[in-house]
Amino acid sequence: SMDNMAEEIGVSRSTIISDLKEVEQRLAAFRLSLKRRAHYGMKIEGEEQDFRKAFSYFILQSGHTLQHTEDFHAFSQDFDAEQLKGFLLQILKEKELKISDVFLDNILTHLFILLYRVSKHNFIVAGQALQGTPELLYQDIARSIADFISSHYRIKLPADEIDYLALHISGKTIMERMSEETKSHLR
Repeated sequence: SMDNMAEEIGVSRSTIISDLKEVEQRLAAFRLSLKRRAHYGMKIEGEEQDFRKAFSYFILQSGHTLQHTEDFHAFSQDFDAEQLKGFLLQILKEKELKISDVFLDNILTHLFILLYRVSKHNFIVAGQALQGTPELLYQDIARSIADFISSHYRIKLPADEIDYLALHISGKTIMERMSEETKSHLR
């Protein structure tokens, strides 16, 4: 509740109220909202992909110096980005796909957030985020990554998460070879 929060942080209730207005504005940019109920407290509501976008911005990319929770810190210690990066690059090379360093880092960030959120039982819900079905090539890559995650992190990704990952990868990679039909379609 606001009173508990004010007491824990050591500020007045009016400071909490004014700060929460700013929080609401920042959350709105990610299509998230702060729901308050008198005598019950407050919580952030929205769709999972919007939580992940906000998470990425506020925690990993914005330069904000937010204090991480103990479980987030412990999770980040166990996350081996280099090992996952090596595996991802190997798969992309096998599938004859190219990726820029910026997009590679973006996918690794996406995977880190995906793993953390899934480990906390927060999932993409069917139909919530998917704009179409990912191509078979990207589904194949996403399944390989899911198998790697399952064996190295002991986290099993649901089918909707794998599809979401496949769409994410498809938007960040470039095919080295294209069929004449695809080239014609693009022209």
